[in-house]
Amino acid sequence: FCYSPEGRKTVLDVGCGTGFLSILAAREGAVRVVGCDLNEAMCEMAREAVNVNRVREGVVEVLNVNSKNLTLKEEERVGLVVSETADCGLLGERMLGSLQSAKETLTVSGGRIVPSKARLHVMLLASPFLKSMCVINPAALVGFEIPSSLRLEPLDPYLCEYIRECPYSPLSAQTPSLQFDIPEALDALPHVVGFPVTATQDGSVDAIAMWWDMWLDDDCFITTTPHRECASGGKICSAWEQAVFVPPNQVSPVISKGDAVLIDVACTPKCVHVRLSAEPQGLQQRSVSVGERDVSVLNDKGRNQAYDKAIRKALAQVRGGRGRAVDLSRGWSITCLMAARAGARTFLEDCRLP
Repeated sequence: FCYSPEGRKTVLDVGCGTGFLSILAAREGAVRVVGCDLNEAMCEMAREAVNVNRVREGVVEVLNVNSKNLTLKEEERVGLVVSETADCGLLGERMLGSLQSAKETLTVSGGRIVPSKARLHVMLLASPFLKSMCVINPAALVGFEIPSSLRLEPLDPYLCEYIRECPYSPLSAQTPSLQFDIPEALDALPHVVGFPVTATQDGSVDAIAMWWDMWLDDDCFITTTPHRECASGGKICSAWEQAVFVPPNQVSPVISKGDAVLIDVACTPKCVHVRLSAEPQGLQQRSVSVGERDVSVLNDKGRNQAYDKAIRKALAQVRGGRGRAVDLSRGWSITCLMAARAGARTFLEDCRLP
């Protein structure tokens, strides 16, 4: 509150969730705290948390409303806006737009915004495990093929993974890629920034990990680094995973130690995209979005071989050597194709339909 203009100890907690930040603000002497969240269940939880923690009556008000739809009279404008609406990719919960709107319409002149700025880091990874969650391996499909005119794209722009818990080898040191102020960044963010990352090892680039640092004031910042220590003194937070971007190539680009690998970081108000500059865009192909679980199942060669063998054996025991099969698989599956190849009249049933 020492940064708040005119000592105005009033606070807006954007995306208040459980109300934790609102409670902290009240304990630190705020005379009024407004917490807002779109999720009614979270609002109820926040109100209960306020009561359980014996916050002074009337100090914290929790509203089930989008902060962009919140209106405050001139004399009610706050001196401090706080928010913890970052995801592992930083911008996935549209933090920039919410904080810019709050600064323009809900704070007094000179009001403080927490967080104040952010910085992104990237690191090249060799990890067949991470790649197998996003890119189909034709060798795992037991003889079936995906049409070359069809491009399978991840349902989400990035994986959310604690990469320290995944098998991988770093192919570069962590490299700062982009730094910007919040919330001014919404108007100033470049669409695409390209920069080189120096390879520290030979290997295949299967994935690019990204994490962020976020400053809460001029001195204190938190970081989602996967490393056990932060050399620059940030507070390591385990509440967020790292964002992992997987190039769509079936054959991963091979690099050598000392290579300068060009990376593009593209920013929109709701997402950060990281890719290799040389990545093919596949603009001439039809694209279908596939979830990471479905890709992982399709890439499970052992599972596919076992099902193929079992289906062949079962159909061979059906009278006349032919039978009918009903596929109750959920999501993407090739078991119905296995049955058809083994001679069955196959009926495909999509269990996701009502």
